Amino acid sequence: MNPLRKAVRDYLAMRRSLGFKLAKHEVCLREFLLFLRQKRASHVSVNLALEWATRDLNHKPGEWASRLSIVRGFTRHWSATDALTEIPPLGLLPYRPQRARPYIYSQLEIQKLLKAAKNRPSIDPLRPWTYYCLFGLLAVAGLRISEALNLQTGDMDWSEGILTINKTKFGKSRLVPLHASTCKVLADYVKRRNRRFGARSDGPFLLNKNGNHLDKGEVHRTFYSLSHEIGLRAVGASRGPRLHDFRHRFAVETLLRWYRAGEDPKRRLPVLSTYLGHAHVTDTYWYLTGTPELLGAAAQRMEKRWEGLMRNLANLAALLQSFFTVRLITQRKVSAHTIASYRDTFRLLLQFAQQRLHKAPSQLGLSDLNASLIGEFFGRFRKKPAQRPAKPKPSSDSHPVVLSLHRTGGAGRERYHPTGIGHPKPTPNTCLGWFFDSPGDRSACGRAESNQVVGTP
Repeated sequence: MNPLRKAVRDYLAMRRSLGFKLAKHEVCLREFLLFLRQKRASHVSVNLALEWATRDLNHKPGEWASRLSIVRGFTRHWSATDALTEIPPLGLLPYRPQRARPYIYSQLEIQKLLKAAKNRPSIDPLRPWTYYCLFGLLAVAGLRISEALNLQTGDMDWSEGILTINKTKFGKSRLVPLHASTCKVLADYVKRRNRRFGARSDGPFLLNKNGNHLDKGEVHRTFYSLSHEIGLRAVGASRGPRLHDFRHRFAVETLLRWYRAGEDPKRRLPVLSTYLGHAHVTDTYWYLTGTPELLGAAAQRMEKRWEGLMRNLANLAALLQSFFTVRLITQRKVSAHTIASYRDTFRLLLQFAQQRLHKAPSQLGLSDLNASLIGEFFGRFRKKPAQRPAKPKPSSDSHPVVLSLHRTGGAGRERYHPTGIGHPKPTPNTCLGWFFDSPGDRSACGRAESNQVVGTP
C-alpha cells in the first residue's frame, strides 16, 4: 500500500477514536492523495498543498482556507514520521469565518410553526405528526438536529420521562429529562406510528413515509417551506431562521428563567452545559445571545448587587476588613511587610481624620474620606524643596513609618525604611490608591473586627 494512503487511513482512524467524525476530511484527503499521484509527488510540500487547496476558482476564500486546514492537520501528524513533509503555515490562507447571527424565536412563532407542520397536507397521515414532534422536540429540549434524527425507539424511558442521547458529538452520551407535557405528545406519536407501521422495539423513533430514518435534507426543505408559509422567511429569501437556532433559543430562555427566579446563572451554567451536551462550560457561551430581555434581567441583577455593595461601602469598618482580608491577602497574596505598610498608612489616615473631623474612627464613613481630606493628609508629609540636607534624616515630629512610606516623586530621591535596610514599602499614595480602586465584594464585618485590623500593633 502507498505510504501516504496508509498514513491518511491511520490518521483518520486515530482522530475518529477521539470522537471526531471527519466525513469531509476523508473526502478531501482522498482528493489530495489523487492530486499528489497526478503530480508524481511522494512527499507533501507547501506549494503542492496550496495549489490543491486553491485550484477550484469557483470556491470562496473560506473554502480554500478550510481545504488547506484539513491538509495542515494531516501534515502535522505525518511529519513526525516523514521528515520531508512540509506543514503549511497558519497564515498562508488567512480567513476568519463570520458567526451566523442566531435567530431567537418567539413563543408565538414556534406555535405557528408547529400548527403549520401538523396541518400540512400529505398523502402520508403520519408525516404531519412526525414534523410536529420533531420541531417541538428541538424547541423544548435544545437537541441538535442530528441527535433528534438519530433517536431510537428504545432511547425513551417512559416511566422516568428521560430521553437518552447516544453517541453524540465526540462520541458522548447524555440523559435529557423531559417535561410531562412533552412526554405526552411523544407517547401520542408512538401510538400513531404503531398503527401506521406496527409496534416495534427497535429502529428509528421518527419515521419517514417508508418507515425509515428521516432524511436531513428533506427535513431542512420542509422547514424552509413552512418558514415561508408562516412568514418567518421572506418570499424568495435564501437565508433566514435555521433549525439550529432552536438550540440558541433554548439556552437563552433557560438563562432568562434563572435570572427571573433570582438564581445565580454563573453557578447554574454547568447544568445547562451538561443538558446541551457540551464538553466545557465555555462551549455554552457560544449560544448565549444578548437579547433585550436577557440583558434587562442581567441589568436588574447587577443593580441589586450594586445596591448591596453601596450599603456596605457606607460601613468603613466592613470595607477595611474586606480590603485587608479579601483584596490584599486572598486576591493579591501580598507579604506580611506590605500588609504592615497598609495598616500603618490607614492608622495614620484615621488619626488625621479624627483630628480634622472630630469624629472617632468607628464613626467615620467612606464619604468622610473625600479628596480634600486625602490631599491634606498627603500634604503633611510633603518635603520642602529648599535647604534640603545632603543626607536627610527623619525629623522629631515625623513618624518613622511615614518616612518609609513617603512618595517623594521625581527620580533619584530616596525612600526611608524604619530600620534603614530592606526594600522600600508601598507609599501612602499607592496604599490608598489600591484601596479606593480595588474591585470585588465588600464583605460585612463588625466594628470590633475592623478596629482589630486597623489597630493591630
